[in-house]
Amino acid sequence: MHSTEVQAKPLFSWKALGWALLYFWFFSTLLQAIIYISGYSGTNGIRDSLLFSSLWLIPVFLFPKRIKIIAAVIGVVLWAASLAALCYYVIYGQEFSQSVLFVMFETNTNEASEYLSQYFSLKIVLIALAYTAVAVLLWTRLRPVYIPKPWRYVVSFALLYGLILHPIAMNTFIKNKPFEKTLDNLASRMEPAAP
Repeated sequence: MHSTEVQAKPLFSWKALGWALLYFWFFSTLLQAIIYISGYSGTNGIRDSLLFSSLWLIPVFLFPKRIKIIAAVIGVVLWAASLAALCYYVIYGQEFSQSVLFVMFETNTNEASEYLSQYFSLKIVLIALAYTAVAVLLWTRLRPVYIPKPWRYVVSFALLYGLILHPIAMNTFIKNKPFEKTLDNLASRMEPAAP
C-alpha cells in the first residue's frame, strides 16, 4: 500500500506580513511618532523610519522558516539602540544623535556614574519595561512570511533596489553628484530608522 501524501506548499499570509512589518517598524517608528506628536518634527522622520525599517524584511523573506531567530537577533540590536534613543528623548526632550555618541565615548567612569545617578529614575525603568514588553509581544506574534520561491528574491531585490540602490544610481550616475554626497544624503534619510 502506497501513501501518496502531497505536502501542501505554505501559502502567503497578509497577517504574517503585517505582524512582521509591525515588529520591525515598532523599533524606529514609535519614537518618530512621539517626536511628531510633540511638534518637534514633521512627518519625514516617520516616513523614513517606515521605509528604511522595511529593509529588515529582506532576510525574513529569504529565510521564512527562520523568522523567529532572524527577528530575535535583529530585534535585540534594534531594541537596544531604540531603547537608548527613547530614554534619551524622555530625559532630554530631543532626538539622539551621532554627536551624542561621540560625547558618550569621551566620558570617564566618574562622569558616567554621575550621569546614571542623576537620570536613572522609576519613570525610565517603567518606560523600558513597557517598551520591552511590547517588543516581546510583537515577536511572539511573528509567523513565517512565505513568498513563492522565484518571487521572494524579486521582492527582496525590489526592496533593496528601491530604497538603497536606485537613489545611489540616480544621484551618482544620472545627476552626477559626488558619491560621498550621495551616501551622505542616503545616510541622513536612514537616520530615523534604528539603529
